[in-house]
Parts: sequence; C-alpha cells; structure tokens
Amino acid sequence: MKSSAGLLLVCVLGMVLVAPPAYPQKVSERDLLQNLSVDMINVKATLKQMQEVSENKNAETTKLLQDLLKEVSTRFATIDTTVQKLNESLSGIKASDDKSLKDIQDARISLDALRKTVDEGFVQLNNKSNSLTREINSLKTAEQPLPGAGQVFQQAFGELEAGFPDLAIADFREFLKNYPGDLRAAFAQFYIGDALFSQKKYQEAQTELDKALENYPMSDKKCVALYRKGQTHAELKQTPQARGAYQSVVKECSGTQEAALAAADLKKLPVK
Repeated sequence: MKSSAGLLLVCVLGMVLVAPPAYPQKVSERDLLQNLSVDMINVKATLKQMQEVSENKNAETTKLLQDLLKEVSTRFATIDTTVQKLNESLSGIKASDDKSLKDIQDARISLDALRKTVDEGFVQLNNKSNSLTREINSLKTAEQPLPGAGQVFQQAFGELEAGFPDLAIADFREFLKNYPGDLRAAFAQFYIGDALFSQKKYQEAQTELDKALENYPMSDKKCVALYRKGQTHAELKQTPQARGAYQSVVKECSGTQEAALAAADLKKLPVK
C-alpha cells in the first residue's frame, strides 16, 4: 500500500482513538476502530510473512502460501465491513456545533481515504495471488536442483551455532546422505552426535559418535568424539565405559585439550 495512505490511516486512527470526542460517540464505535487497527496490523504482518514464504521455492510451501492468501483476503473483507459500519455510524451522528460538524466531516474524509486504501489492498492482493499461483504451478512442474555440498554443510553448521540442533541434525543427515564421500563427512557425523549430546540425548549421541569413530578413524574430530563419548557414558552412569573412553583419549590424544579434560574427568569418576 502507498506510504501516504498508510500515514493517513495512522492519522485517522490517532484522531479518533486518542483525541477527546467533540460529539457523542458510542462505545461500539470505539470498539470498531480498535478492531480495525488490530486488523490492519495483522494484515501487514501476514503480508510480510507471505513475502518471506514466497521466497522459499519448494513444494512444502505450496499449501502455506495458499492458506496465507486466504487469510489475507478474509482480513481485508473484515476491514471493509468495519469501514462500512463506521460510515453508517457517522451518518447517524448529529453535530451540536461547528466544531463537532468539522470533526464529523474530517472523519468521513479519513474513512473515504481508508476505503481507498483497502480497495488498493484488494488490487495488490489479487495481483499477488495471480503471481503466487503462477509460481506455485511452476513449483509443481519444475525440478529443483540439489544444493551444493558446501551450501548444505554451512546451513547445517549455522543452525547448530545458532542453537537449533534439530534443524542442524536433519541437515547434517541430508548432507551425509547426498555427499557421503565429501571431506566434511567426518565433521558432519561428529556434529550430529554433538548436537544430540547438547540435547541430553546421551544414548542417541553415543550411537552417532560411534559412527564417527568407526567410519572416520583418522579424522581431526577423533579425539573430541572419543572424549564426548566418554561424557555420554558418564552421564548415563556407565562408569567402566566412561573410564575406558577417557583413558583412550589420554593415551591416543596426548598433548591435546581433550586429553587434559579426560584426565581431569577420570579423577571425578566413582571408584567402583
């Protein structure tokens, strides 16, 4: 919608909601204006969400796009109905002096501008609907190319760093499925186990860390994977297994930070 129309909408809402009424005003009119304000805010938020979703061209967004279009259309219809009620309400108000007459006239002018804004919104919505319909149809027929290995790995790593382990695990699994021979496969496998550890899913983390150690025994992540595995055993009260893992870290990863941490954790384990 045009910025001038949006500014006018803010002005009319501010005038009616904030300024003391110069003529008798029913409570229902205030309610209508408040509802109108909320509806306009929701419409803007929904349109923004729709724009973001439309940029993600994949089959999973198809239904969501259609639902969003339906929701926006419903909101515009609600706003249009509210404007009509406000017009009818203003028509029934009798001015008691020149000032109140001017206020009523200003309100009617503002409502006319608001109706124009709503009409423009309907046109934009219709154009957006047609555009998205064409886009959705193209999604159904166009084969989406597989993203590159680097893109998938970086996306998964970014999700892990941002604190979204579930998303990261799913993308790392996708990476391993599509690029099993990639040099970063060992890192992806370790990060799956590490993400599960961060979620305190220790048994599942063990399974994934074992895969990292068995499938990539020469990886740079070997020492940290072995140490993390020892931690999972310790968390699960599997003391003998934890001791064995920590001892392996001290022996096989001498001079590393993991070796120092493992030596310290060995002292904390129960004697039996």
